[in-house]
Amino acid sequence: MEETAIDNGNFGKIYKGDFRGNLVAIKVLNQNNRLSNYRELICLMECRSPNIVGLIGAGPCPTGKNLKFIVIEFARNSSLEHLRTARFEKRVGKPWQVEYTMSHTFLWFLHAANGLEYLHEHCNPPMIHRDIKPANMLLFDDCRSLKLCDFGTTREEDEDVTSHQGSVRYMAPEVFERK
Repeated sequence: MEETAIDNGNFGKIYKGDFRGNLVAIKVLNQNNRLSNYRELICLMECRSPNIVGLIGAGPCPTGKNLKFIVIEFARNSSLEHLRTARFEKRVGKPWQVEYTMSHTFLWFLHAANGLEYLHEHCNPPMIHRDIKPANMLLFDDCRSLKLCDFGTTREEDEDVTSHQGSVRYMAPEVFERK
């Protein structure tokens, strides 16, 4: 595992690592969010879709009482959020390494929709992601494939989902207005 985190947030930190010769992302979890950590693990264990990031493994704290880390596929092309940020940086004179076309954009939209359809129609019980945003859409295969990630706010369809969750910037108006 590399010493420098490649990403971090409320959930904890993500490091790049190696598992059996393959690059992986190791999500070291914030222990203050235990319920969220377990929700994410359960969702990843249940989901087998080409448009949902694959779970490779998970492990406990040394005490064995709490979930400490989750290992998932490594997205060499990062996320749509990083792509968006880098696109802006290109306009202000910073280097950009990945070019994409409108065809990529349509494909990403289709892959995101397929991932959501899988959660809503093929999980038992159906799941609601609740934090769809560019940072939670990872790019694979030279940006030809998109997979959803970050399932800590996910809820079963029949659970109470009236509380504010996710990022306000990407929240549906009816959720923001609590309708």
